[in-house]
Amino acid sequence: MSLFYEEYGPSTAPTIVFLHGGGVSGWMWRPQIDHFKEDYHCLVPDLPEQGKSTDGTPFSIQNSAEQIAELIKNHAHDGKAHVVGLSAGAQVVVALLHHTPECVDRADAGVFLPRIEIGCRKQFVSRCNVRRLADDDVFLTARSYASKVSIGIEV
Repeated sequence: MSLFYEEYGPSTAPTIVFLHGGGVSGWMWRPQIDHFKEDYHCLVPDLPEQGKSTDGTPFSIQNSAEQIAELIKNHAHDGKAHVVGLSAGAQVVVALLHHTPECVDRADAGVFLPRIEIGCRKQFVSRCNVRRLADDDVFLTARSYASKVSIGIEV
């Protein structure tokens, strides 16, 4: 795997994987890493074509999710991790939950989406969060820009 990542904290502790947004890299999580590294094993990758992961592997959500799943299987305590993602990283979290849920213990993903289907109307969305709170519970919450309505969907 050619994905660049940094590792902090005790490798025997529960693992948290921090996935950054597009156009930045793992450095954006420094304050969170400083907070969690004493009690958690933290894995902080640079997604493909971002930061120090510039070997020519093209960025795609699917490819990134596959590489993050490999990182978790090979480096996370017990081959499972809590996964946190923002923006593009959040989309990778959703792909992980879909394709390799066995790698994800808990997940929290925040993403800004231009449009989402709510009922039969397309709405502009200012905030969309995906959370996996337990093995079979995944929730999507979205806040509509236009109607200022929040929805929650069990996925």
